[in-house]
Amino acid sequence: GQGSGKQFVNQQYPPELKGIRRHPKERRALAVVTDADELTVQQRERQLAEALKNAGVSHPLAEERVCVVIPKWSIETWIACMYGVEESENNKIAKRFEIAEAANAGTDLARLAPQTSAWGPSLVEGRARLAQFVQKCGPIE
Repeated sequence: GQGSGKQFVNQQYPPELKGIRRHPKERRALAVVTDADELTVQQRERQLAEALKNAGVSHPLAEERVCVVIPKWSIETWIACMYGVEESENNKIAKRFEIAEAANAGTDLARLAPQTSAWGPSLVEGRARLAQFVQKCGPIE
């Protein structure tokens, strides 16, 4: 496509975070999903932190409804693993999953396959973050 997805997320993250903070009494939430690709997950997290710093926006507070998850190569690999397909997060997965499946993976954690040894560190961390996020946000009305 045109432009970088990472660049887009870096540009949009600070104003989106500011946006939910402008309405603290509303039940707004922000989910940030961006692939690490050739970077490490930690390097990608540092890029996001730098984007916030450059925009003069503080990091999300623990009580805020903000979730940042960073698959190593693609969210599709995560979804495959969470639905029981043995796939390394270090490989780019060929099969593309539908957006509806991605939404289910994020919100219907109870019916997902149990964690296996094939799950890489970014998926283990990401699933934990998603579970906390869903708990903070509560039921969708």
